[in-house]
Amino acid sequence: MTGNRRPRVLVVNAYVDPWRSAAPTRLFIPRAVAPYYLAGRFCPDRTEIRVHDEVHHGALLDPRLFEWPDLVVLTGLTLSFDRARQLSAYFRNARPGIPIAIGGPIARALPRLCETVFDYVCLGDVESLDELIDAALGEGYRADDPAPRFDMIGWSYGLGYIETTRNCNFSCAFCSLTGENRAYQQYSSGEISRQFKALGRVTMLMVLDNNFTETTARISSVVSICSARIGAAATSGGGGLWSRAISSRTRTIWHSSRQTAARPCSPVLNHSTRWC
Repeated sequence: MTGNRRPRVLVVNAYVDPWRSAAPTRLFIPRAVAPYYLAGRFCPDRTEIRVHDEVHHGALLDPRLFEWPDLVVLTGLTLSFDRARQLSAYFRNARPGIPIAIGGPIARALPRLCETVFDYVCLGDVESLDELIDAALGEGYRADDPAPRFDMIGWSYGLGYIETTRNCNFSCAFCSLTGENRAYQQYSSGEISRQFKALGRVTMLMVLDNNFTETTARISSVVSICSARIGAAATSGGGGLWSRAISSRTRTIWHSSRQTAARPCSPVLNHSTRWC
């Protein structure tokens, strides 16, 4: 497939702009971070990896980028299925026979339809990409110690992102997430710390959990881990500022979570929380 060079992998977050604009949406918060978690499953020393997020970077229109990869990994929300299919046609026109994989909400909502369009359909979580890597590239291209490739995300106005849980512990009938009936999972402190290590230095933090207010003990633990890690990561002089700022808010956030933990639509912590 690649001769003597490293395999080239392109991870694309497919997106359909509601105004049919191809321009990047730089100010949209939160950023899509799934592509960077996916990129982290590939060994950085044995593969060349790029990420294109059609929300943040704009529509993928560069013919040179369609010719570049040896493997394409697509993700995106369900409404982006047609855009993902369109992108697959562009890649195959530029590189006939190129393997194209899709995962995420699109694949889980439309698995049979995806099987007719894409070469690989991943229905599992990000870890299921490992099996795809072996199938498409061969052995030896997985990351030895997978971690999100936040180093590729570029400047994001000082805002960093992490996850401390996966899926949701409620079963709201209107929600597509809980409609998938996937188990709620809490990350260990080690897994959270690994994300912080990959994150580097940021001035604001957004926790991209759908809900982490299951218990007061859990939310207290998450706030403690985040405040400790941000304080340790700050530069000289900034560490105290971060520690004081977060410590002053910890009691308020924790107290609010005690009042709202039993409600699926918590106004404080249900979707995303930012320490700044």
